[in-house]
Amino acid sequence: MATTDVKKVVILGGGAAGLLIAMKLGPEKKKHGIDVTLVDCKSFFEYTPSLISVLYEPTDDQFQKHFHRITADYPSFLSNYEVNFVLGMVDDITEQAVILKGGQELTYDIAAICTGSFYHDPWKIPCQNNNDAPNDEPHLMQWTSRLDFLREKRDEYKAAQSILCIGAGPVGVEVATEIACRAPEKQVTLVSATDTVLSGGSLGDGAKRVLDRLDTVKLILGEKAEPNQDTPMVFKTSETHQEIHCDLAYTCTGIRPNTQFLEKSHADWLDDKKHIRVDPFFQVERDAGDGNIFAIGDVNNMDEPKLFFTAHMQAVHFSRNVKNLFKGAAVQPYCGCQLSMVVSLGPSHAIGSISGIVLNGWPLGLHKGSKLAALAKHVIERISMNDFNTKETANDLIYYTHEKGHLFQKLISAIIRRSTNTSD
Repeated sequence: MATTDVKKVVILGGGAAGLLIAMKLGPEKKKHGIDVTLVDCKSFFEYTPSLISVLYEPTDDQFQKHFHRITADYPSFLSNYEVNFVLGMVDDITEQAVILKGGQELTYDIAAICTGSFYHDPWKIPCQNNNDAPNDEPHLMQWTSRLDFLREKRDEYKAAQSILCIGAGPVGVEVATEIACRAPEKQVTLVSATDTVLSGGSLGDGAKRVLDRLDTVKLILGEKAEPNQDTPMVFKTSETHQEIHCDLAYTCTGIRPNTQFLEKSHADWLDDKKHIRVDPFFQVERDAGDGNIFAIGDVNNMDEPKLFFTAHMQAVHFSRNVKNLFKGAAVQPYCGCQLSMVVSLGPSHAIGSISGIVLNGWPLGLHKGSKLAALAKHVIERISMNDFNTKETANDLIYYTHEKGHLFQKLISAIIRRSTNTSD
């Protein structure tokens, strides 16, 4: 990462990583003479991890109010941080400029690609599929259009009596348990190709224990749910050949990075899973260039889970390095973070691991999950929406504890090496 006189920072994508970077770098405008611009194909920020609880709220009024609480209008929000907002879809990126569909060009000194991941219905943002939009007709999304889209998906859910969830990761577990707790008259089948829930471990064991106790949830592990090509909404499991009839099917697996706009001109930047290859400083690994293009969050190939939490930690680190560039100070490689994750098990319980502390309802609530974890998930939602201006401070604090943890590990390793050398 070379030091340069940075003037313009262009951030592609306003999700977990992009928005936090904008919030941290925007106020540096007066101090360092930089100009920050954020580009997104939708006009609003959406806290995606809460969409499941939003969709299954008991009443339509609660649904709309909750959706309003997990969204924020980009122009008005970013104006508080002196950040410019451009509603548009990225078509390509060159050494000097980001090119939007329609031909608009945004020149930059540093480009931060934070375009995140692409999900299945109903969690996906339709405008994120760049390949569906011709060059002169970008798919841009307003808040009201997104609400209408989710309302249609909610109507499908309300009409369904039997629901299939494919995949027992965080999304599949949350969907199954939210529906089971909020609408016990519906039957839910949760199918996973793996033999575990939530990839196993203490969280997986705890979630499976709760799922097994829910009368309206049928859990099938170690099998794929394959659609019947002749009959809609009929699936058959791959091993025991159980036939599953459903009114509604959710695919809760197979997220992919939003890198479609790079495939034509910069396919060499991508690995076999279409993630952007980066070095420990988040610099895009490419054969030529000034080293001023970076990728942060779900879109890069960093070896850690693709979560809002990890995207936030990467965003804090990247922002610190950019500020150091402005000051002419040294930049540091990203060393990863200790995973923190909370998975809902219905509206009032959850299971999670926060900085190594497991919250599973022990000792009396193991069969339902932890109320404390559910409270933590709500607090995380409100921090992510910057209630009381807590988003930057909270993420800085979490990042700081992880950073000191890495230093402590290095110190212990140094002591062990020194003791070994002395004994030799």
